Amino acid sequence: MVGLAWPYERIDENGTPDAWTPANLWPRGQNHVRQGQPEWDEIASALATYPTGRRLDRVDRATIQLFRDAEGQEPISQAIPLRRWIAFQTELDGRAYALYDGGWYQVHNDYAENINSRTAEIFARRVEDLAFPTWDTGMEEAAYNEKLAAAVGGACLDKKLITTRLHRRGIEACDVYVGEGTLIHVKKTDRSTAASHLIAQALVSTDSLCNDSEAREAVRARIAAAGGDRGSFGAKPKRVILAMHRSDGRRGVTAESFLPSPRSTSSGRRRRLRSEVWRSGSCPFH
Repeated sequence: MVGLAWPYERIDENGTPDAWTPANLWPRGQNHVRQGQPEWDEIASALATYPTGRRLDRVDRATIQLFRDAEGQEPISQAIPLRRWIAFQTELDGRAYALYDGGWYQVHNDYAENINSRTAEIFARRVEDLAFPTWDTGMEEAAYNEKLAAAVGGACLDKKLITTRLHRRGIEACDVYVGEGTLIHVKKTDRSTAASHLIAQALVSTDSLCNDSEAREAVRARIAAAGGDRGSFGAKPKRVILAMHRSDGRRGVTAESFLPSPRSTSSGRRRRLRSEVWRSGSCPFH
């Protein structure tokens, strides 16, 4: 199993980038600004242009830099080595190994089973008190966030970054805030990188809001500016909901399909976040 995992600890903000620039990935002259986010299929295609014996060298030499704007003028990361983006899991002599963030890890069976169980528990939870509206065909994520905020009586904080001394470039607290401390993060997850980015985005936000009073004051100001009740956000978030939508005809997001990164490396994220998850399969689609 191989794919890309979002290296959130090496990115300066948790917002969604509009562009990325590779270096030393494609042949000379082809490493230009590219729209959206990097995807494994595109990376694999680039590596396939090199002879087999040169591909690992290319992985070591290539980098990816993310940008807030489509023109590639506002960086939100340094040039991150491609090796740190790749997540890979395999078995050798009856043992499981995982590559993540540039390092190799051995996955013990009992540890993996424990993570499987914890993940299944998260996905078994249901959000019964909020009715998520239909995500209409062709609707952009920003438009859906506005629609969702109106439907649940929340404040839309999509792309409204908060800045602190720790996060000087800014982070996104959530896409929609609902009174009494509920943070909703929304993402189209047609591709694996988007799901990895979603949980990284939620983790950075949750860690900051739980541990940084400056971040809490900043999000209260954003809530008030969006028409919400700033006093409803207390000492920390009470609930984090990850809302995933697929427009590719597949329905439902399972624990197995949620993250492309190996279980050994994503376990810390799951353990620290302990989110309630709204699954797209419970929502009507047009």
